[in-house]
Amino acid sequence: MKILVPMGGKSSRFFERGYKINKALLGVTNRHNGKTYPMALSALKDIPWIKSKGNELICVNSYEHSKNGLEKKSSKNSQIQSSFMTM
Repeated sequence: MKILVPMGGKSSRFFERGYKINKALLGVTNRHNGKTYPMALSALKDIPWIKSKGNELICVNSYEHSKNGLEKKSSKNSQIQSSFMTM
């Protein structure tokens, strides 16, 4: 199954409130294993059947996410077969 996940936003509300890092990259504790991952990756790990054999995660993201390192961090820290499409 191909799972399409739209990933939008520039985290403008976070930056307006003084955060220095994009919301998608904020470190959060994963509820399953207690490890810290970027928020976006931790949320992706909660998608039902995400690790099932044959599933492919396709993240449709903005140029912002390809610039800020989310793609690299997701690929490095995940056992999920995924690809990114920048729109």
